[in-house]
Amino acid sequence: MVGVVFVALAALVAVLELWPIVTELSLGTTTWPGEIPQLLPGAARAAAMVLLPAAVAWGSPMRYRVNGWLWKGALIVALIQVLRYPLDAARDAILGALVEGGAELNDPVPMLVNVGVGLGLAALSILGVWALGEGLKDAGGRSRVAVVVAGVLAVSLGLLLLVPAFMAGTVTLTLALVPDLLSVLLNVLYVFANALLAGRAIAGALRGVRPARAWRVGAIGGAVVFLVPVLSLALLLLNSYVLTDATPLSFSFLGVMTYLGWPLVALALAMGMGRIAAPTPSLVGSGFVMRGRAHFAPASPS
Repeated sequence: MVGVVFVALAALVAVLELWPIVTELSLGTTTWPGEIPQLLPGAARAAAMVLLPAAVAWGSPMRYRVNGWLWKGALIVALIQVLRYPLDAARDAILGALVEGGAELNDPVPMLVNVGVGLGLAALSILGVWALGEGLKDAGGRSRVAVVVAGVLAVSLGLLLLVPAFMAGTVTLTLALVPDLLSVLLNVLYVFANALLAGRAIAGALRGVRPARAWRVGAIGGAVVFLVPVLSLALLLLNSYVLTDATPLSFSFLGVMTYLGWPLVALALAMGMGRIAAPTPSLVGSGFVMRGRAHFAPASPS
């Protein structure tokens, strides 16, 4: 039943992501086919994230023990993705009312509303991805190397985001800098959680954890989930600090890569990645315990 609910929610999320096409069709415009390649990757990514609980339920039938961390992570990621739409709509409505009342977007209250919603959702998403990684660790993807590599990559990215800005003199130490620093911190944590998820999926695939095909699919999906935001941030840094006077660089394949990220992770979970076999009952080691003194009664004469 839970799986059916999240399949329905995933379909609803896909419709919401593709809604601009419906809007253009209703207006009678002829440019809507050009929107499809831009909107489909986001729709696939969002729908796959909402499908995660259904995939975990499908991949772990009753003969397997429930992987608590995997289930919690899937629920958090899916629910946060669903909640983005009403929370974004509420934020826009509040900001619109404040602006109509004479406030500026850079004023404390509008900034708090805008930044609070975005950073709050990002923080909860990070928690969900981290929980998924913990579930893969419990299922056989344990790897100290993955933890170290994820930490080094996350810290390196944080330095790349902060150092060039300070060296260029574009950063001033004021109260307005706090949201930017929080954003950098969440980006670092997001990269760490994604790298940990990818590293543990790859570790499970290299160890041959069963079902092996599911772990191999999950390793590809986890690697793409990690690479897409990192490449996007790297592209942002190149265009902001290196290619300032040149034509901005773009990676046209980032949208295509999105299809191989969360959709493959959801598929791998449905195939059984992360499930834990339940212990089978056995008589080995069992016995009877006798309490008190033994009592003997004479046999009756035949």
